[in-house]
Order: sequence, then C-alpha cells, then structure tokens
Amino acid sequence: MEIKLKKPVARNSAADDYDVRQLKKALNRVGLYAPLKETGVAGIPDAPMFDALRLFQKNQKLPVTGEARPGDETV
Repeated sequence: MEIKLKKPVARNSAADDYDVRQLKKALNRVGLYAPLKETGVAGIPDAPMFDALRLFQKNQKLPVTGEARPGDETV
C-alpha cells in the first residue's frame, strides 16, 4: 500500500486528518492497529496509532521514531 503524506504525523505536529486515517488504515491492514470502538478510523492521532507506528518501524528494522514524514523510509 502506498501512502503519500502531506504533512508529518508526529506527537508534536498538527497532522493532516486524511494522512492520519491513511496511516491508521495501513497499520490496521498489517495487524498492528485496531481502531477505537468509539471513533473508528478517525483522523485524530491517538496513542495506539503511535504505538503501532513504533512497532512497525521496529519490525521493519527502521529507526524507531514513532513518526512518519512525507517521503521518509517509514512511509
């Protein structure tokens, strides 16, 4: 699955809601993220998404930053 982010997705950034949903869906497809029952796949970054992102990076032997930026190796 190809993801093209418009903005960085990080704890300290104002992430684009579409970017966040793309990232959550991709992490869900590889079994690392389960959407919250209350909100589903919302465009709001949440702690489980960042945990899943770090686990993905670790599993792929990428730098574990917990962030995804346009064009970086995590994406």
